[in-house]
Order: sequence, then C-alpha cells, then structure tokens
Amino acid sequence: MRDEYKEMIGALTGVARASEGGMYLQEKTAALLQQALAVSPEDIPAVNAFTEAARAEKNRLVPDCALCASPCGRTADYDLRDIMHAEPAVRELKEEILKALPGTKNGALAAEALFKLGETAPAEYYADVLQRLQDGKRGCNS
Repeated sequence: MRDEYKEMIGALTGVARASEGGMYLQEKTAALLQQALAVSPEDIPAVNAFTEAARAEKNRLVPDCALCASPCGRTADYDLRDIMHAEPAVRELKEEILKALPGTKNGALAAEALFKLGETAPAEYYADVLQRLQDGKRGCNS
C-alpha cells in the first residue's frame, strides 16, 4: 500500500472519529467516505485530493479541534504504522479491514470501520465490522 494511500486512510479515520464512528454521520460526510474509498490507490493526485478533502471535512465537523490549545488526539489522523504494534490477532483483523474497505458503498459502515481501525481494543471488537464489510463485498446485506 502506497504511503499516500495510507495517509488518506488515516485522514478518513480522523473524519470517522469526528462523526463518532457514523453515529453523527451527515450525508456529505458519507459521500466523501464512499468516494474516497472508490479511488484507486495508484491515482496519487486523487488520493492526495481526498486526503485534503477529508481534513477539511473533519475541520468542518469539529472546528474547535483544529484550534485546541491542548489537543487530545481524539479526531487526529490515524497513523497506519500503529497497526504493526498491535497484538497479532488485532493486527490481522485490522489488516483485513484495510483490505475490505476499498469500494465500500455504505457510508455508515465505512465510518464505523474506519473509527474502529483507529481504536485500541481486543480482537472481538473488530470482528463484526469486518464481517459486515466482507458481506457487503459479496452482495449480502450490510
């Protein structure tokens, strides 16, 4: 996975965090997630444009975070290198989520998956969203 694409996924995770994993997902935000996840990882100009669009959307959703004197990191872009520090079972599930995300057409599901990707939790926390992502790829209801 190219560094630019990883950076875009990290920025989209920040957007998902700003929408509380889709709990407060707006139509504009859902469309951004869907469009960004549809872009080819090799289309670097588009990937870079979506990275900037994601950051702008996050700032629109939570404008005070950008100005905070004591940032908590809650809506920060996720650094995908952190996956390598997870316990093996969690790392495997997060890597599978990353593989299943491209092309996700359900904005709420994408937001939930991205939100969970950026969380630190036991392996069980990730299994349900991964299953729903994979079911969506097979044409099952998600």
